[in-house]
Amino acid sequence: MKPINFISGFAVTALLTLPYQVTASVDECGGVLSSDALPVLVDPSAILKHLQAIQDHADKGNGSRVAGSYGHNLTIGYIQDHLRSEGYYVEVQRFQGLMQIRSEANLIVGGQSIRAEPVAWSPNYTAEFIPIVPVNGPGCRAECGDEDNTLMVGTHTDSADSSAGINDNGSGIAALLEVASQLTKFKTNSKVKFAFWTASEPCQLGSRHWFDTTYTEERNKIRLYLDVNMIGSPNAALKVYDGNGTYFHNPGPSGSGMAEAVLADGFKIQGVSIKRAEISNRSDYAPFFEHQIPFAGLFSGADGIKTKEEFNIFGGEPDRPYDHNYHQAGDDLENINTTALLLNTKALAHAVGVYGRGFDGFPMKTRLGAGSRYAEPMKYSGVVGLAWVVYWLLSNTL
Repeated sequence: MKPINFISGFAVTALLTLPYQVTASVDECGGVLSSDALPVLVDPSAILKHLQAIQDHADKGNGSRVAGSYGHNLTIGYIQDHLRSEGYYVEVQRFQGLMQIRSEANLIVGGQSIRAEPVAWSPNYTAEFIPIVPVNGPGCRAECGDEDNTLMVGTHTDSADSSAGINDNGSGIAALLEVASQLTKFKTNSKVKFAFWTASEPCQLGSRHWFDTTYTEERNKIRLYLDVNMIGSPNAALKVYDGNGTYFHNPGPSGSGMAEAVLADGFKIQGVSIKRAEISNRSDYAPFFEHQIPFAGLFSGADGIKTKEEFNIFGGEPDRPYDHNYHQAGDDLENINTTALLLNTKALAHAVGVYGRGFDGFPMKTRLGAGSRYAEPMKYSGVVGLAWVVYWLLSNTL
């Protein structure tokens, strides 16, 4: 076993330091109605530009952006440079650890070999042939607004060891960078943090490290976490996590269902239907769930199989994986469903606009010593600003 030395990996948070720029009429008390305008400003060409840059990083890194590798470090530098160019203060948190980087397993049933995905850190009698590498990772974040009412929006930055990771998860990176760019045009009442996690592929190491090293007081300020993962799957189904537990009977913390409804409205305004995704703890919302922080998120499918019902709603190919290149070398620029990616990014922008403007009606977090819990929420009304509808109609006719 030959160890691989990592230069850096990371989990990012960034702080907006420039005064907001006015590009629309302003409410002197609350600023621009970002929930109405923000999704319309999402620029598809900017999203594709980010994806091309991420592909370039993988090409320079021997086809991979696995956490801490040269290709991954290029992505990290790109994220920092872009956010700083938009006026964000970028904070990088470094950490060290060990990571299993094999992304495939061989399952034999009745003498037949079946491709499978290994559970992270699962036992294997040939473990000496599985490279275990040290991870030296940073975390970074971008923020603005009232610190006691924080919206955190996160995505992971690394790929599987054999993949450029353009859908998984360059799609999430591109979406967050574009929403962060457009958000600089508005004032927010809430603090908005954009988090770019490292080493998510093996058990969410980056986001868990951030939780382990962050003061309880700072975690208590997070009202909601929005997770973005694989939102451009080639055989996509547009999915929002089942925060209410209505479909899969595993609800998130109180408030998760309200955020689910806000994301659903972001799709409804665009005239498209959605399905619900099961909360499986396979993405970076997992530590938020464990700490009882409300969360919601977007997902368009990984190695699961698209059902005939989903085919009837979204098109594509039934009885086929959502992403047949999941964790494979084929997850490159040709592996992106640009329509799904744009719809998801606009839905995300809608939710960032809603909660960037404030948390009125959202469950209040009460603090009990070092712990915390949430009061019961008021029902989310589902009423969406007329201006957002008008903006969207204009965006589809110009």
